Amino acid sequence: MQGRKRKTVKTLLWLLYVISSAFLFCLGNIAEKIIISKYVKNNTIYGYTFITFLVYGLIAFFLLPFAHFDTITPFILLLIVVRSAQNLLFYFFWIKLMMNEEISRIVGILFLYPLITFFLDYLLFKTQLSVLFYIGSLLMITSALLMSYKPSKKIFVEKKHIFYLFMIIVLWGVYGILLKSITAAVDIQTFLFFETASALVISIIIVFFSKTIQQQISQFFDVKKIFWIAVVGVTALYLAALLLSFKAYSLQKVSLVASFETIQPTFVFIIALLLSLFFPEILKEDIDKKTILYKIIALILLIIGIWLVMR
Repeated sequence: MQGRKRKTVKTLLWLLYVISSAFLFCLGNIAEKIIISKYVKNNTIYGYTFITFLVYGLIAFFLLPFAHFDTITPFILLLIVVRSAQNLLFYFFWIKLMMNEEISRIVGILFLYPLITFFLDYLLFKTQLSVLFYIGSLLMITSALLMSYKPSKKIFVEKKHIFYLFMIIVLWGVYGILLKSITAAVDIQTFLFFETASALVISIIIVFFSKTIQQQISQFFDVKKIFWIAVVGVTALYLAALLLSFKAYSLQKVSLVASFETIQPTFVFIIALLLSLFFPEILKEDIDKKTILYKIIALILLIIGIWLVMR
């Protein structure tokens, strides 16, 4: 009886972590879309990318007293550095898409990434799950895609943006695998210290050697203080989301966590819809009756998918 209770508590915990993480990532995505729409141009995209990475990296100084250096092996450190470099690449392509596409569309298409995660999870960790799980996961992925689809657009993204989209799907597909490998070896405060410290070192090195990036960063010193407050706020949201994601991956199989992360586009659509209706001057999404119908179908598929995955 006690064993069943522990299993139920563990299930509720990782679900709470992954759903909360998806919601915080959603809030961060929408807030960042607003920042990018208002402040970022093609001639300052590198500057903005490295400003956000530098802000993220500065968190390392606050985490230093809580890190356990004795638990870090050279291999785990290498994985964390690779994850930080991967995160920088992902973030750059992500910003490029956010400058040109609606947030609800690109977030939905991003969630093709579990297909890559499932394959790598089987290849590296030999994870085998039930047929119902994979059917349910495919329904959840389809739901995420439908959450991004706009009948009036006819296509998911512009052809010129397909490369950026492909890159963020691949990079995010590897993200969960790296996180799972790291969670098996270190505690969360140690991981976050080395993650933020490596982000700081990587960004400082690149900025130091690039006059173009230095010039672009300097342009942001002339904008209002609200920009810097917003960047810090978004960074805090992403950090909290990452912390919860770390907890979820430490408790559950990587494929299962990845499948439940597909709930994020639903959160994005709901919040984007509310903002479009009540605060269109802040965020405007192209929403019509056909689009709403697709979202309802997507929500039904999501519910069925969750039911199948949890069986």
